[in-house]
Amino acid sequence: MNQHELALDVLNRLEPELRDRFVVSIADRYDPRLPYQTKLEQELRRELGYEEVEEVIEGSVLENLLLPASTFTLQTYLQSLGPLPPYSLLLGKCEDDIPLLMDLSNPRPGSIMIVGDSQNSMTDLLQVMLRSGCEINAPKLLQIHLISNDQEEYTTLKPFRHLQETIPPWSRKASELIVSLSATIEQRRHGRGRGPVIVLAIDDFSEFITEGFSSDIFPHLKWLIKHGPKSHVWTFALTNTDRWNAINTSLIQSFGTRIFGKIDSSYAARNVTNVDTSIVDTLESDRQFTIKYEQEWINFTIPEC
Repeated sequence: MNQHELALDVLNRLEPELRDRFVVSIADRYDPRLPYQTKLEQELRRELGYEEVEEVIEGSVLENLLLPASTFTLQTYLQSLGPLPPYSLLLGKCEDDIPLLMDLSNPRPGSIMIVGDSQNSMTDLLQVMLRSGCEINAPKLLQIHLISNDQEEYTTLKPFRHLQETIPPWSRKASELIVSLSATIEQRRHGRGRGPVIVLAIDDFSEFITEGFSSDIFPHLKWLIKHGPKSHVWTFALTNTDRWNAINTSLIQSFGTRIFGKIDSSYAARNVTNVDTSIVDTLESDRQFTIKYEQEWINFTIPEC
């Protein structure tokens, strides 16, 4: 029995109702909202193993059914949710399939620090947050300033007028931006204009504060992180667990909310969470994160940008 025949054999051994839905879906060119593609994929992997399943899918009648099954994209997910309130942005999808949204008009969560082992995964989360904000809100409601050493990672933001600038962390412009945003907070605190919500996104926080960061900028940055959200000026930052100790403790404490990604080392997990490491033990992939809401830790999965 060749691989194509074996794939069909697996299909035939599924329960009749599931098999009949597959037959219908072949004619209907696949409905991504239905879960049965994932069921068949699991059967194939159990029968053939992970390495061979792609060969089974390729060139078979199942090709257009299985490949989209694992795809969870930001655009399709936002479309499925329909209109969302102004000043919203998406973090991801909770385990009960409920979207996890953030309200940028509510300063209560405070600035956000994302911590984990995988730089790429945390960058993906930051992209989801920023791009969803752009998709949901008009440029007059939201402006984004990005500090990043890898501008190519954020090409998906370039078409949006919300993005004001992308600055490398070692640039003098980065320090000038911190001072400027601190002044904006002070103006808004005294009622001199409100303007749009402003998000300062720092792709690698530990790198930013160690490369070209002068001591006279420190109080401005701390003020920005701690008090900015009350004036609709947010800081979203991320850092790797192995560089956590490079960050000044008072800066860490200025962030109101922490989001944790997968952390393999129990020592590192204790170091960054200061609580029971079980909160990160439940994360099963690099695309899962956890955040504390009131007294409960909520796991969520991020879509592809």
